This record gives sequence, structure tokens and C-alpha cells, in this order.
Amino acid sequence: MYTQTGWMCPEPGQVRLNGKEKMTLVSCGRFRLLRRQMAETVRPDGRQDWQIIYVRSGAGDYWTDGECRHVTEGHIILYRPGEPQRYRNELADQPDIYWVHFAGTEVDSELERLGFSQGHIFYVGSSREYDCLFEQIIAELQVKQCHFQELTEAYLRQLLSLFARHRAVQTGAAVRRTAEVEAAVRWFHQNFSQPFCVSEYAKSCGMSPRWFTQQFTRQMGVSPQQYLTGVRMEKACELLALPEPVSGVSELLGYQNPLYFSRVFRKHMGMCPTEYRKKYCSSPEQPFVV
Repeated sequence: MYTQTGWMCPEPGQVRLNGKEKMTLVSCGRFRLLRRQMAETVRPDGRQDWQIIYVRSGAGDYWTDGECRHVTEGHIILYRPGEPQRYRNELADQPDIYWVHFAGTEVDSELERLGFSQGHIFYVGSSREYDCLFEQIIAELQVKQCHFQELTEAYLRQLLSLFARHRAVQTGAAVRRTAEVEAAVRWFHQNFSQPFCVSEYAKSCGMSPRWFTQQFTRQMGVSPQQYLTGVRMEKACELLALPEPVSGVSELLGYQNPLYFSRVFRKHMGMCPTEYRKKYCSSPEQPFVV
């Protein structure tokens, strides 16, 4: 006995696309063995769509390029259109897998952009986010409420991006963000107008100022103060599109001295706030008050 939930796959040759879909989710589900000793799938000619199998836990045997590999939890297996497919799951390995089939004109380039152009088996780790996205896709495909196609496509793109992010961290192409640094980033975006002191912030979070500064700079590429300034300048560009005096914008961003704000803005944007406003924000119908 086994369980398989989700919207079931069409058989090979039953996928119908008009050639215009950029990325369409065909089917998705979850598979687990309960009492049956073994389940095997063999498709000598593969399918017309793409398939990703995510080994949530347990293990299974998967054939790629004519070779069998025993794949354990935290891995995904990618089968491309027309590639032979063969995989076997045994009760002793306690397999718990999610699978998804998708197609479209952008799939090839999107997978290449995310780093999945070469190979078939990739380690992406285990994450509750993966489980949630798979379950959301399954629910949408089962109920089929309005706009479910757009939602499932969005969930699929998010899932692929999360897979790629984890691989980038594992291979050293990206730096893993610690919880402390992520919390600081959120704080900067939510409290950009408040005064910031590295020592006070670090101590309030139970960290030494030196350790916090080193970790933040290593992971974000800039110091905490430089990051906060960047957030403020992004917000300044938004505020300058409103009929707010430059002095008011300065105050809203936490700068008490408008002249200092103007100097910082010029350093980052290459022009002063009034020049930026005239070039990108002003309109004859609604002149700004400076």
C-alpha cells in the first residue's frame, strides 16, 4: 500500500500546450510507501514535460544517464523532456517525496539562469518552506479556484528560486545569512528614520558590537551604517516624488539637518535632491514646493 496525494500526472503524450505558455505547472503531488514493499516507475521515452522529484525524507534509487544512484533526503532529481525515466522506492528506505511536472517556453532558460542547466541530481537541503510551497500547489490544483494557474506558476517559480538559493549558499556562490543579520536588515527597513548606534543595537540583541559589525559586513558587503544609509536613500527617492519640501523629506528620513541630508543624497545619487526631483519627479500640472 502507498499514498499519493495531489493532482495526478497525465500519461506521457497527454500534455497539451499551445506553445505560448512561459511556464505552466502541469501536475504536482506527494508519494509515500506504507505497506507495499516496492514501487517502480519506468518511462523509456520519458515525458514531454519537465519533472522534479524532491526527496523530503528517506531515500530511493534513481537512474540518470544510464546509471543508478541511491538518492537521500534533501536532494532533487531533474528529468528533462524526452529523457528516459526510471526510479524505484522501497519500503525499507521510508521514502517521502514530492514531485512536480511543468512545461513552457521559458523553462529551459529559467533553469539555466538558476544553475540547473547541467546534471540531474542536486542537493538543496531540507526546508519547511519547500513543504509549504508544494502543499499550496497541490491544494490549488485540487480545488481549482479562479486564477489558480497564475498562483501555481508563482509558487513553482518561488520553489525553484529557493532551491537555487540553497545551492548557491552550499557551493559558496552566496553567503549564508545568519538570523542576527536578517533581523538587523528587517530592523533597518522598518525603522530607517530612527537614530542608529551600532553599540546600542548590538547590546540590545545580546551581541558584541565588534562581532555584529564583522558578521553584517561579511554577509551584506557593507557596514550596518552604510546599509542603513542605502535604505534611507531609496526611501528618499520615493518621498521626493511627493509634494513634500526637501526639509520635510530630510526629517522623515531621520536627518535633522537638511544640508547634511543633501550632501549624503548627492554622494549616493550624483545630484542634489532638488535636481533629482526636477529630473525624475516633477510635472507641470503639480509643481513641487521646495
